[in-house]
Amino acid sequence: MIASNPGEFGFGGIEYHDPLIYDEVEIISPLDLDVAAECAGTTIDEIKRLNPELRRWCTPPDAERYVLKVPEGTREMFMEKLSAVPEGERFTIDRYTVRKGIPSKVSHTEPASPCRLFFPLMPWKRSCA
Repeated sequence: MIASNPGEFGFGGIEYHDPLIYDEVEIISPLDLDVAAECAGTTIDEIKRLNPELRRWCTPPDAERYVLKVPEGTREMFMEKLSAVPEGERFTIDRYTVRKGIPSKVSHTEPASPCRLFFPLMPWKRSCA
């Protein structure tokens, strides 16, 4: 209702943006955004701009299928380049097991810190420390 007549509800002077123009590709396994950007011949920032719902470094790891938006005209190139990327290089994840007796603050300062992995999963945290 409000969107169809914003002036009636006190929303005046709204500046509308042009709609995003993009192609869609269906991803059947998780994909790092840097791999997606490389396959589409663009930047990670452009992939994030077209897919603002992506808040991590990858497409949703628990989704069976995901529709990724890529710049207009890059769908075929994306699919061709993605097919050349080995499965093991499409999605990278580090596994870390917290060892008994190591306080969490200490584990964040170790060289093999899981912080760079877990921090993007915890949007409520401001820093790794």
